[in-house]
Amino acid sequence: RPLSELTPLDLQSVYKEILDRGLSARSVRYVHAVTRQALQQAVKWRLLLANPADAVELPKQTRKEIQVLSPEQARAFLSAAATDRLGALFALAITAGLRPSEYLALKWADLDLKAGTVRVIRSLDWLHGGGWEFADTKRPRSRRTIKLQSHVVAALKVHKDAQDEQRREAKERWTEHDIVFTTRTGGPIDERNLAQQDFVRVLEAAKLPTSFRLYDLRHTAATLALEAGVQPKVVSEMLGHASAAFTLDVYSHVLPHMQDSAAAKVEALLMKPQKKRGK
Repeated sequence: RPLSELTPLDLQSVYKEILDRGLSARSVRYVHAVTRQALQQAVKWRLLLANPADAVELPKQTRKEIQVLSPEQARAFLSAAATDRLGALFALAITAGLRPSEYLALKWADLDLKAGTVRVIRSLDWLHGGGWEFADTKRPRSRRTIKLQSHVVAALKVHKDAQDEQRREAKERWTEHDIVFTTRTGGPIDERNLAQQDFVRVLEAAKLPTSFRLYDLRHTAATLALEAGVQPKVVSEMLGHASAAFTLDVYSHVLPHMQDSAAAKVEALLMKPQKKRGK
């Protein structure tokens, strides 16, 4: 279609199709941002008199209520997960804050168990027609290196030994992809099965509500880090967020506790009794 004939109604129709396909209002807003920027450049080059994207109605974005495990619940979850076949996966998820599609795509080459770090450089996508593929991370900022807690490193070492044993037992049934977290025959784990079966199994073992979602482990990792006093910028980098401001916006429920702690620390500094100087 000629650029000069593009109308707001055309864009509105495209956005409606995106929603009809089951994608979210957030996806529409992302598409709109890219489209509007491109058309604005066309206006600067005088290929258009006005930007048709400026007259489009955007769907309201509703944010799902975030659920997080309290420190006590997180400890119970880790304790229950410790004896599970996928215990290392859950320990990584609740402490490093990776997205499910990110930790399910991890390869052993991405882990440096000696240094205690993991590189996030890809995601795992399941195709609508069947099958799977590795894909890029959600956004360029999502490519990152994360320092792991020592107990997670220990769990991953145990997991690697157990996987080696599974590989020997499976023999020719094993399919090698160098993936860290696999099925019993070496294939990638389906996120839906992980959420509906394995995750629920650990929740029940920990006597926690099964209403918690798999993605809530990422939210829990972020919230625990912020409440522990980790700088928002560091938490933002761990999560692969666009900015620290975005992280604080998402986890604004933590801010009152952080502000209380900050106020108490500043007050202690200001009201600290002065030591008398010696004669």
